[in-house]
Amino acid sequence: MSQSTQAISLVIPSTIYSSGSQVEGEVLVDFRQSTQDKIQEVHVKLRGFAQTMITRDKTTLREVHPLVFSNLSLWSHGGEYPAPGSDILRLPFRFRLPDMLPPSFQYSGFQKSASVLYSVTVVGVRSGTFQMNRRIRVPLVVLPRDVHGMQVRQAIPSSGFRTVYVEEKIRRGLWGDYATARVEFSLPDIQELPLFCDIPYQVKIITTTAPLTAAKAAAQPEDKPIFPSPPSNPTDNNLKLCGRILLRARQFTAMADSDITYILGEGTNASKTKVTVETYERVWTPLRTREEKKEAGGPEERGVWVQKIKFSAKMQLTVPPSFVSRLIHSEVNLDMFRVGRAC
Repeated sequence: MSQSTQAISLVIPSTIYSSGSQVEGEVLVDFRQSTQDKIQEVHVKLRGFAQTMITRDKTTLREVHPLVFSNLSLWSHGGEYPAPGSDILRLPFRFRLPDMLPPSFQYSGFQKSASVLYSVTVVGVRSGTFQMNRRIRVPLVVLPRDVHGMQVRQAIPSSGFRTVYVEEKIRRGLWGDYATARVEFSLPDIQELPLFCDIPYQVKIITTTAPLTAAKAAAQPEDKPIFPSPPSNPTDNNLKLCGRILLRARQFTAMADSDITYILGEGTNASKTKVTVETYERVWTPLRTREEKKEAGGPEERGVWVQKIKFSAKMQLTVPPSFVSRLIHSEVNLDMFRVGRAC
């Protein structure tokens, strides 16, 4: 990435780093422009900090915790000069990020916010009381060191699936028996999910009708859906992976849930997400007590229709991983997902 003013430019080859790695780049000083701009010194700064804000009643508290604070002086007036035939002076720099830094992170909600931000800033110091310094700031993305990433990626194809589910009772009106809708979400059964790689997943929707007699069940047209029918189009389902955040600002604490990433439906690019849809024939399932088994098969026997559909696809996670820091505790796990029927 390169950003510039007329006199100075900041060049950083990469803006994504892991804790403990080196941040390298260079500052380019245009001598003709810097002379006209009265730049006397060039220095570069690496900054990182966590900050939180919580409002309660009419009181707002903020807290800032520094994570990285490094300065380098690169050039001063009368020091180095460009090579003969050039107006550009190249000033390389290098910083080392501390180990065990929390990842880059941002959250904003009602009466609370939290962030972990990193950046490199170059400053061209100008002479004169009322002269504004020239500044260029480039934000950085910092992630934890991925020690086991390759082993986790290699384990995905043979790991099998781990499943969590939500289930709700539903009915059309205010009276009558309830039907059931169940959503099962399956991901590879591995210890942690890696970032920036394809992760297979399955979404299975199973609906069970309210109890009805065999005679009424037989009268149902085969070509018409039975309430509640599972949606057959992936875009008719909203599925989100969510996170839980605990934050502190001085003596205030707050908890919030946030949407981490969209998996199906809302917020996804349907044209770029290849989803395999597997449909199943509906199945009539009798509901028989011990006494009813003696008279099974009659028109008054009660049962339910069970309907099922499965969506299979792959996703990539490009979100901050779970972490714990002095001010922020952010957690993402398989149990935190929300589903909904798209309108």
